[in-house]
Amino acid sequence: MLNSKGIQVAGAVGTDFSPVMIETARREAKNYLRERDLHRLEFYIAKNESLIADLSASAGIERSSLRNSFHFILGVNTVRYCHDAKKEMDNTRDIFDLLVPGGVCVVIDMNNRFPFFRSDLRNRLRWKKQQQCYVPSLEEYAAPFVKAGFEVLRREHFCWIPHSAGGLKCRLFRGLSPLLNAVAKSRAMRSLVVSRKPR
Repeated sequence: MLNSKGIQVAGAVGTDFSPVMIETARREAKNYLRERDLHRLEFYIAKNESLIADLSASAGIERSSLRNSFHFILGVNTVRYCHDAKKEMDNTRDIFDLLVPGGVCVVIDMNNRFPFFRSDLRNRLRWKKQQQCYVPSLEEYAAPFVKAGFEVLRREHFCWIPHSAGGLKCRLFRGLSPLLNAVAKSRAMRSLVVSRKPR
């Protein structure tokens, strides 16, 4: 997609703490990417709270070579686990160190104010509640980036369409989105934080 927009991608790295997810990502990359793009994409096992150390060990690259080597980092549904483990600053410092000056990080994760997450709804109906992963507020998602020295370019709630929505739900929520954004944007499903490392 980026190539079609004229953005040249020299290389891309995907990480996850789960070996099963890494294998799934590799398999899906083979199914969906063109052969000429596959050699630019690599997947490694790495935890978010120890990105540089784990990426270095998994990829066999010196830590010093990883610093200031990424122009863009995207984290989707990952940062809340660092907050749950009280390791959000470890994660944010590693992101800061990985990015080149002027590099951008985009974080998309669950909004703690969205009232209809399936796991929360199920838990409300249980006699004995199951412990859920902590979901931070938008301010809590942004705070470590500010503290680490990033310039926060954007922070907001967005998206009313569940990722598991079928065609009907997708069309329904797409149609309702402008109204929902007007009356209850802070309750949207996702939190977004876009940050830039100073030049």
